[in-house]
Formats: sequence, structure tokens, C-alpha cells
Amino acid sequence: MANSIDSHSIVMFGRRRPLLGAALVVGASRSAARHEVEREAQRSAEMQWAAEKAAVDKRREEEERDRRTQLALDEAIAKERQRTESTQSSRQPGVGEKQAPNVRYCPSCGHACLRGAKFCSMCGEKQPEDDSLPQNMK
Repeated sequence: MANSIDSHSIVMFGRRRPLLGAALVVGASRSAARHEVEREAQRSAEMQWAAEKAAVDKRREEEERDRRTQLALDEAIAKERQRTESTQSSRQPGVGEKQAPNVRYCPSCGHACLRGAKFCSMCGEKQPEDDSLPQNMK
């Protein structure tokens, strides 16, 4: 039975050789495994790229939010300064004007306060103990 063909191999020159179909299956499975590894590496690279892009987008959004917040704060500070300046100029006595005997002006905001008050009713600044005006208000 040296020349008989069995279902798994062919005998040639005293050696058994696998059938061509079995070789193709082995080669195909190796090739498929290699392709699957390449596809997995590609998916992994795409996921990493997407995560990095999301992190960059989030950082940009945070920077833009911080910038808008800073602009809003700057505007609010500028408005408050204008309001304070207009309040001081309208409430402080001008040159040659006399102030009321029981009123003094806050050295911080210029609001008219009673002489006995310890704190300004507008800004909450502590008022000087003596009844004299501060040096910059005389």
C-alpha cells in the first residue's frame, strides 16, 4: 500500500506530504491572523488619535471660556470704576463749597456719610476716627 492515497496525505518517494488544501488552510489562517493584527493596530491608532483630538478640543473650549470670563470681568471692573468716579465727582464738595456740618465723605468711594458712622453705608470701608477730612480730600 505504498502507493495508496489516504484522506490526509499523498505518499511520494517514501515521504508523506500534506494535501494542498491543508497547506492553503494553514497559510490562509496565518494571513488572516496577520491582517487581523494590522486591523487591530489601525483601530487602536484611530482611537488614540480621537482621544487626543477630544483632549485638544476640550482644552480649547476651556481656554475660550476662560477668555470670555476674563473679558466679562474686565468690563464689569471698568463699569464699576466709571460708576465710582461719577459718584465721587457728584457727591464730593467742590472747591469753594461748604459741606454740611454733620456729613463727611468716605475716603474710599466718596459717598456722603454721617460724621458718627464707623463704616461707609455704600462700600463698607471703615471711616476715620477723627472728624477731619483725609489729606487727599481737603
